[in-house]
Amino acid sequence: MDQIAAHTRELSKVLFNAQHRLAVAAVFSPPVDLVLGYEEVAVHAGVSRSVAHKELAVLVRVGAVRRIEVGRSVHYQRAESSFWAFVRELVDVAVQPIEPRAPSDTTRQ
Repeated sequence: MDQIAAHTRELSKVLFNAQHRLAVAAVFSPPVDLVLGYEEVAVHAGVSRSVAHKELAVLVRVGAVRRIEVGRSVHYQRAESSFWAFVRELVDVAVQPIEPRAPSDTTRQ
């Protein structure tokens, strides 16, 4: 398993309680301006189609991604949102190793 992908899933789980949300969001992270179906998002994010579909629904609900219906097809595109600056920073952090920190002294005197 790719260490960066594992770290991204861990970070996403801690922040969003959803281990793949950050990976799905990163597919649309600026400067990328793709219009994709959920199956294409799944491939780019390295997740199952059902996971991509579920996470896209959340991203649409928070206004980060637009749902575009064309006939019987549905596509998704990044929407203007401050969410993307947040995601960019998270992705940048995710590719850097976490430095272990010494546990804080919680003993009381």
